[in-house]
Amino acid sequence: GAKVDTDTLRSTTALRVENAPTIDGKLKEVEWSLAEATSNFIQARPDEGRPGTQITEVKILYTDFAIYVGAYCYDTKADSILKQLGKRDDGNLNADLFSIKIDPYNNQQDAFIFEVYASGVQMDSKFSDLTFDAVWHSHVSFNEKGWYVEMEIPYSAFRFPATTIQEWG
Repeated sequence: GAKVDTDTLRSTTALRVENAPTIDGKLKEVEWSLAEATSNFIQARPDEGRPGTQITEVKILYTDFAIYVGAYCYDTKADSILKQLGKRDDGNLNADLFSIKIDPYNNQQDAFIFEVYASGVQMDSKFSDLTFDAVWHSHVSFNEKGWYVEMEIPYSAFRFPATTIQEWG
C-alpha cells in the first residue's frame, strides 16, 4: 500500500446538531460558530506538499440525515477569485476549487470526493470510480476577504460502517 505521511493529515471532530443549516453559502447559523475549525492545510496544486498560500478554515456538522461541511477560503486578492462556469464533473474549469475527500472506513483505500468550484459547479467521484455521482447540495458566496462553500452530503450518498462510533479518514 501507499505510505501516508501522517504529518500532512488534519484531524477534526464533527459537531452533532439538531437543526440542519440552510445551505446558502453563508455559514451564519449559530451551529457553525460552535463547530471546531481546522486549517493549516497543504497544497495539492501547484506545489504538492507545501503549505497553503492562502488560509482555509473547515468545519463539519452532522445530523441524523447528513453531514455538513462549511469552509471559508480566504483570498488576499478576493476580487480576482476565478469563477469559470461549466458542466458538473468538469475537472478542467479555470476556477478556485474546494475539495473534501471522505474515507468512511478509514482504510486509505477508496475515498468519496466532493468538490465545489467557486463558480458553484459540483464535482464528485471515488478514487476507484470517476463516474460516481451522488445527490448532494452545495452553495457558495463571496465577501471582500474570500469565499464560502457550504455542503450538505446525505448519508445516502455514500457507504460507511455500521458502528456506533464513526472514525472517518
